[in-house]
Amino acid sequence: WVLHFRNTNCIGAIDGTHSPIIINGEKAAPYRNRKGTLSQNVMVACDFDLNFTFISCGWEGSATDVRVLRSAWNKVVKEFHEKHPYVTMNKQQIQD
Repeated sequence: WVLHFRNTNCIGAIDGTHSPIIINGEKAAPYRNRKGTLSQNVMVACDFDLNFTFISCGWEGSATDVRVLRSAWNKVVKEFHEKHPYVTMNKQQIQD
């Protein structure tokens, strides 16, 4: 993917995975993923030097990738606007 995207405006890659967990029976239901196993949904972003630039972990296994991505994106945009209230972010592109 590096060779394909390096000469574009792409700045890195985002992907998610499920990390297996062991959890108390009463709290297990939200952590059961679509395959029926208990997990946490983890999303990471990295740059072209393979350095992690963002990590979002701890989401229930039942959380969809879109929900995790949307939450992370909203947090980043909110923090950006708190630091730069007069700058608008009008160009965005996320691909999966």
